[in-house]
Amino acid sequence: MGVLQTARGERPALNQQTASVENAAPDRQPADPDMQPERGENAAPARPPGAPRLIRPDVALGLERNQSPVTQGENSPGNDGKAQVLGMNGQQDTKERRGDGLARIAATRFSDLTSHWSKDEVTAAVGQGWVTGYPDGTFRPDKQVTRAEFVKMLAGAIKLTPDSIASELYRAAAADAIKQAPKLTDMDAHWLNRLGWYEPSLAFGLVVPADYTTRHFDPAKPITRREIAVMTVRAMGLIYPAVYYEKEALAFADANQIPTWLNGYVREATQAGVLKGFPNKTIAPERQATRAEAVAMVNRTVAFTKEGSDPTIKVVLKDYHDARDLTAGGISVSLATPAMIRNQVVYIPVSSLFDTANKQLFTGANDPLSYRWDPVRQYMEIDFGTIYGIRSGQEVAEQRLNPRPTPLIVDGEVMVPVHSIDQPLAIAGSNETIWNAETKTLSIYMPKPSAPLGIIPAPPRLVYHDENHLYGYRDETGKDLMPPSIPSGFGFYRGIAAAISPEAWEKAGGQGNALTNTDLIGLMNAKGEFYTSAHYRYITEFNEGVGMFQRGDLKGYIDQTGKEILSGTYDTMQTFSDGLGIAKRIDGKWEFIDRTGKATLIDTPFIAMGNFSEGLAAAQASKDSEQPYLWGYVDKEGKWVIPPSFAEQPQPFSQGLAVVTRQHQEPNGPLLTEIYFINQKGENVFGKTFDSALSFRNGQAPVTVDGKGGVINLKGEYTVPLQTARPLAYYELDPTWYHEGARPYPANNLIGYINPRKQVIKAPTYYDATSFHYGVAHVLIDREKGLYGYIDRAFKIIFTYTHQVPEGPRMS
Repeated sequence: MGVLQTARGERPALNQQTASVENAAPDRQPADPDMQPERGENAAPARPPGAPRLIRPDVALGLERNQSPVTQGENSPGNDGKAQVLGMNGQQDTKERRGDGLARIAATRFSDLTSHWSKDEVTAAVGQGWVTGYPDGTFRPDKQVTRAEFVKMLAGAIKLTPDSIASELYRAAAADAIKQAPKLTDMDAHWLNRLGWYEPSLAFGLVVPADYTTRHFDPAKPITRREIAVMTVRAMGLIYPAVYYEKEALAFADANQIPTWLNGYVREATQAGVLKGFPNKTIAPERQATRAEAVAMVNRTVAFTKEGSDPTIKVVLKDYHDARDLTAGGISVSLATPAMIRNQVVYIPVSSLFDTANKQLFTGANDPLSYRWDPVRQYMEIDFGTIYGIRSGQEVAEQRLNPRPTPLIVDGEVMVPVHSIDQPLAIAGSNETIWNAETKTLSIYMPKPSAPLGIIPAPPRLVYHDENHLYGYRDETGKDLMPPSIPSGFGFYRGIAAAISPEAWEKAGGQGNALTNTDLIGLMNAKGEFYTSAHYRYITEFNEGVGMFQRGDLKGYIDQTGKEILSGTYDTMQTFSDGLGIAKRIDGKWEFIDRTGKATLIDTPFIAMGNFSEGLAAAQASKDSEQPYLWGYVDKEGKWVIPPSFAEQPQPFSQGLAVVTRQHQEPNGPLLTEIYFINQKGENVFGKTFDSALSFRNGQAPVTVDGKGGVINLKGEYTVPLQTARPLAYYELDPTWYHEGARPYPANNLIGYINPRKQVIKAPTYYDATSFHYGVAHVLIDREKGLYGYIDRAFKIIFTYTHQVPEGPRMS
């Protein structure tokens, strides 16, 4: 008997109790419906590829002699991918007529639905074609639903059908992950597999073999409400918040029946309105679902996935070199499914992006747009173009998005998040996306690979200097865009660089002190053109689309178009994060600034502050407070949430946890330093301390104890034992940490590169190396000689230099 287990080792047995919930709640809403009838051993085998789809009128109307429930979706679709049904007169009905006809049947022919609470729910579902009734004219709403029936019901409702676009994409993208996953041994001969529904469910992640400890799915076993919560949350793309909130207590009287790892799933399912509690404040996680409940829950799941759909949104692909030219033309993307906006994030169908990019942008390239998918973590990585590294459940420092967006299925299409409206910044990768709210147009700037090597002709990012210590810019081929002619250079960020123009430098007389007392810096686009006046003393790198500047005695924030958001006589300012900037006035008071430039004065006195992350920022208490000079955390109103008690500035919160340092002295003893992880209540979540620790990324954090390095997960358990002589780098922890199809890997104190299939594509050669960005990587070639350089994707050295580029200009 299969047991649904936690990904973290808990293995709760599934309760066998059954109960009718026909009248469970006063509003006659059931607990949680989401299952579909299986056809059993008499089910017709899947049709051969290309065979026509024929459905007898008596079957379409639920009049089959077989007394197993009839599921319309089990009849394989035709070659055009659309369901075809023969009507009462033997003529082919359209999909719309089929839906209307089945809805009428549900309303008029199901004798046991006349006064049942689920009549409207069932009518809607039958009209959509993913559930029908029995040949005797009943629907049997209070009959229990099996696991297999529910999988097919849910997959059919979100149109993850055997021959849908979504199924094709997920099967191809998850092929490696499926091969490496454990196998469920009782599914090969089951009708769910024979009819083609099982493989798409594995590929997408509705069914995760690792959840079942005995490697048996037990498809005929009645499904429970907590299992439904897991599958519907996966269908709604809510894996990350479900994992994130696994330790959050649930406000149900029977919450103790829910394994800890399932807390987040139940939380997300109830918040999305899919799972509903009972008047007695229980959620009944072990109760087995009925057909009526299953239908209602699937209806709610589908409704949730479609929230925010907007057919008026337009998407245009543009050449990356025009990233600062907002008037440049582009290629309109014909969207197979309307784009959508959810939680201020724009989603578009990935098939449309693939089709337009591969046919019109990447023609002739060796490496077309492609992606990989991890069905367990709902992690996607797209190579080339605008959206590599879409990550769910992963701290991505540049994004600060919460909840982390994850791909969705809408009407059989895979919808990928590509832009954050409230934080105008590409969801992943390093490319540019721009949203025009007035026209509802999303412009995506994609680098175009060249045919010979597949190298991305990126905007210039290579900052270098000559023997006179003057800086210039080169592109990825080593060609000079701007020869060494200025006293300083700064790396490009999304097609923008802050730099001193040669004209301004020449006008200033080429004086070495010009940087400190003259305003000569402006913003330069990817073509080497300055599109703002060169009258700034400095402009920092942009974060969340906002940079900091100084002009004369004024400091402020500036956006990527060159518009000044705020300026004033501030003492210090900090980069934007979590949607806010932080500025300290010359009178010592602090202001929090939003993207419109609105400044909110904070009454609480601080000495210093860190950036916001997940709603909190580290702050150091003033010398006049009860805990002078100690650090704590404040919210976005400047109120203490975690009182000052830490000796050093703590790290920002990541995945709900932060690394802090506390010091205390035992009576007549030494001063002790403790490093540990806290939650947003300030509690030591693991109850232990470390010599050093870094923030969590993707559920993993590197730590050291007694001089040995290891890795812990979100439960504080070691996933990599304490064995190395150093903390592990993040790219060593995350097997999906790839940029542009490669990632560094260490061996014998040197760095090489591997691809996503773990194949060595460059033997360890370099003393230090970065990930690839825009087709190039920065490497340390000879440590003794101080020889640095840039390499392309073929690992060919573009150019070298013998002085380390200062931190400002260095490629990010």
